[in-house]
Formats: sequence, structure tokens, C-alpha cells
Amino acid sequence: METRENKTAVIYARVSSTGDRQSTERQVQDLNEYAKYRGLDLVRVFEEHISGAKRNEERPVLTDAVEFCLENKVGTLLVSEMSRLGRNAFEVLSAVKTLADNGVNLYLQKEQLSLLDDEGKTSLFFPIVIATLSTCAQLERENIQFRLQSGQSGSASMKGRLSRGSLICYGAQMARSSLLKTLGGAGSLAFWATSR
Repeated sequence: METRENKTAVIYARVSSTGDRQSTERQVQDLNEYAKYRGLDLVRVFEEHISGAKRNEERPVLTDAVEFCLENKVGTLLVSEMSRLGRNAFEVLSAVKTLADNGVNLYLQKEQLSLLDDEGKTSLFFPIVIATLSTCAQLERENIQFRLQSGQSGSASMKGRLSRGSLICYGAQMARSSLLKTLGGAGSLAFWATSR
């Protein structure tokens, strides 16, 4: 029985926000720890700030990461979770197929899934699981868009403007202070609000 011996790895991390609001730091740190635990030689880290709903061709860092893996015969591409690869099922499957066809393993940390088994063969269940998870990620993205559009049109119909005054919550208004009191003041909130 021949086993896979290529211990080189690349990290790909992605967040949707292009500003300072989100960071890839946690993803990179967690994957770096995993690489050390597995005895992988980390050769490069790719970090991207772009929506996962974009097509692969519109995501230069993902494209560069995959090409780097292929050109440099990297053993494993490490990703924190499937949705970091994207939120379009066909785009995710396309990237996974490219990796599989070229013998590059893909490890998804949150899901604890590997594309290739110890013999370098594609796992029988990985394509099924990745198709299911990528479809769920796509549905989640569509739900987010629907809620944002609904909140925007709700605010417009109330002739309000978006601000931090009060929260529109499924057609009802709730004062921000009341919401914070209900939640115990924990966490930061990002929400569509209206003021009169």
C-alpha cells in the first residue's frame, strides 16, 4: 500500500469584508496550528478579502492559491471551512475538481474533511458532502441577500433612513437600548435601523 508523503501545505483564508471589520487572522492561526500538529511544512499563506459569491475568476487570491499548489506540487490546501472556498456550489465544485484532478489534497478544518485518503485517492464521500455543504452555503448567501433587501425596502416604505436609531425587526421597531438590554449588552451588533 503506497501512502501520500507530500507534507507541504498552503493556507487559504477568506473573509467577505474588504475593510478592517473582518480579519483572516483566526483562520490562519488555527490552520497554522493544525499544520504543526500534522507535521506539515507550511510554504505559503494566501489571504483574501472578497465575497464568496463571486466567481472563481473574480477571486484572484483563490486562483493564485490553487495555481501555486499545482505549479509547486503542494500536497495539501488548508481551508478553515467550506464556505471560505465560496458560496456558489458550482464554483466550489470546480475548484475542488481542479485540486482532485491534480492530486492536491484539500483539508476543511471545521468539517474535518480531506479530499484525498492516505493513498492519494479521492474520498468516496467527499464529493457528496462538498456538494451538500456548498449548496447550503449558497442558500445561506441567498437568505442573507433576501433579508438585507427586505430590511432596506422596509426602511424605505417607512420613509426612514438607515441609521443607528432603532432596529427594524421583522416589521416591528425595537429601540436599540431595549435590544441591548434584552441581549445583556453582549457582542457587537450590525443591523439595519431607521430613525424618524
